[in-house]
Amino acid sequence: MILRRAREFFADQSGSSAAEFVLVLPLLLLLTIGTIYLTFMLQAASSLHFAVQDAARCRAVKTLVCTNKTTTEAYAATRYSGPGLASLTFTSPAAAVACGYQVSGAGFFSLRTGLMTLAVPLNATACFPD
Repeated sequence: MILRRAREFFADQSGSSAAEFVLVLPLLLLLTIGTIYLTFMLQAASSLHFAVQDAARCRAVKTLVCTNKTTTEAYAATRYSGPGLASLTFTSPAAAVACGYQVSGAGFFSLRTGLMTLAVPLNATACFPD
């Protein structure tokens, strides 16, 4: 009787799907969280590129708004609308360079993968002819 019940217990497969799901669930969650943060990073990079392009254009075209280096950098900071970047800075030369008015932006994005956090540097430079 005990031997028969032991065979029935080990032959029972009714909970195998739940056990397999529990084994796969951590990996699925890590991939999902990593993908979400990767999309945040891509949105931050895109917003940074937009901000420096718009600031360079503002320096060349909207001379009443972006009158000098300081106002151009402040304008670039207002145009960035992505997730928060660590040490986000915008730089612009005081005068036009060879390609026109140039604006650069740099910062670090904290990419959380679920297992670790990586500081990914994001840089963008744009130049608009004067």
